Parts: sequence; C-alpha cells; structure tokens
Amino acid sequence: MSGVLDPDSGVTYEEFEGTLDTISVAGSETTATLLSGLTYLLLTNPDKMATVCSEVRDKFSSAEQIDSIGIIRVSMGVGHGH
Repeated sequence: MSGVLDPDSGVTYEEFEGTLDTISVAGSETTATLLSGLTYLLLTNPDKMATVCSEVRDKFSSAEQIDSIGIIRVSMGVGHGH
C-alpha cells in the first residue's frame, strides 16, 4: 500500500481516498457482522453464555474494568482487569 503514496505511482489523490473509504467501510462491516454473529450464538447456546459470563465475572470485578487495556492485561495473564 505504501507504494501508492509515491508521487510517481500514477494513483491520484481521489483514487487513494476512495480506496481508504472502501477499506474503512469494509472493516466496520466485518466487525458488526462478527459481533452480531457472536451475540446470536451466545443467545442460542445458554451453556456457552453461562461459561462466558462466569469467565468475565471471574476476571473483572466491575464493568468499568472491561476496556481494551483490561482485556489485554487479562489475555496476557498480567492480572485481573486494571
């Protein structure tokens, strides 16, 4: 992708901007689809939902701890939440 930033690449600013818009939309739709599918699967499999709830409640003592940093810490085994 960095090659298109070269002024001699032949890619116009409008083409580059359009590509970025497409990538941004595609990425956000992927995330929305994943979250929608995950929610559906958890709601239709109560045993799995109970397992996820138990694990989350074990790792975090409050909802405020559940953010990107808290999740990274837990996934790396650095401790509970913050």
